[in-house]
Amino acid sequence: MAEYFNTKGERLESWFETILDNERKSFLDNKLNRKLEQIRQIRNQKLQETDWKVISAKEQGTNLSTSFKNWRQGLRDIPTTYTTESEYDELLELDDNKNLSHSVWSE
Repeated sequence: MAEYFNTKGERLESWFETILDNERKSFLDNKLNRKLEQIRQIRNQKLQETDWKVISAKEQGTNLSTSFKNWRQGLRDIPTTYTTESEYDELLELDDNKNLSHSVWSE
């Protein structure tokens, strides 16, 4: 159990330390879920940003390119294709310009 201190440097009571330890453990245990939620938000944004192309093609009776359809399908498949923390980290990796660098994000 970690030791916790208040702003005056006084050690907190043990029951409160237990609560803080449990909160910290819960936070760390949910790290994967937080990463997956962040990935889902990015994925949903990418899909929403390109929905207009799908709508436009349907309205005009034209076809979308196979590569574009495969890219969108790949985005929808992210939760089943990528399942480990290291894969989540790769999906969230940024390049020097702070852009997502994984190829799955590139149209």
